[in-house]
Amino acid sequence: MNAIIHLATGFGIALTIIDAQSPKACTLHTTGLAVAGFAAGIIVHALLDYAPHCYPVNSRVDFISSLILLGVLIVTARKQYRLLLCCCLTGSVLPDIVDLLPAIVNKQLGWHLPVSRTPLFPWHQQIYSGSVYSGDCGVSNLNTGMVLAAVTGIVLLKRKGLRAIFSLKISTIYKKPRAGRK
Repeated sequence: MNAIIHLATGFGIALTIIDAQSPKACTLHTTGLAVAGFAAGIIVHALLDYAPHCYPVNSRVDFISSLILLGVLIVTARKQYRLLLCCCLTGSVLPDIVDLLPAIVNKQLGWHLPVSRTPLFPWHQQIYSGSVYSGDCGVSNLNTGMVLAAVTGIVLLKRKGLRAIFSLKISTIYKKPRAGRK
């Protein structure tokens, strides 16, 4: 699965964990929440990689856009939520960083970084991976669509968490205009 999809799930995990009603509670228990988010990111990554999947986004575009998205999300997050967000996002892409990044960098930049013959994370071994090699990506597209729909649903349901993390005034988008106003 593309890294950008894994980052989307990491963001969904962060929004699910966050307690927007009580930002102070989030900061008091940040370490525990961050560890839980990191672990959840790795577990969800494993589930997504076990499921049949193709790579709809070119690896170079995926790498660059994922790196930019990761940076933007962490830099724009409010200080008290950065650790939690960083851990959720990092957990969601760490297996790819460890097992796949050296080979991708070698291919894209012509470098010669050492590449392990046996991936650390078992779902990156061909026998356990859900990577589709036949070119028939119908099931993969359905899986990816469902994952993105679930993350979109979480974002819509957890708007308060989104506002808490980024200090956004998103609620104005959803308010109906008052009578007599244009």
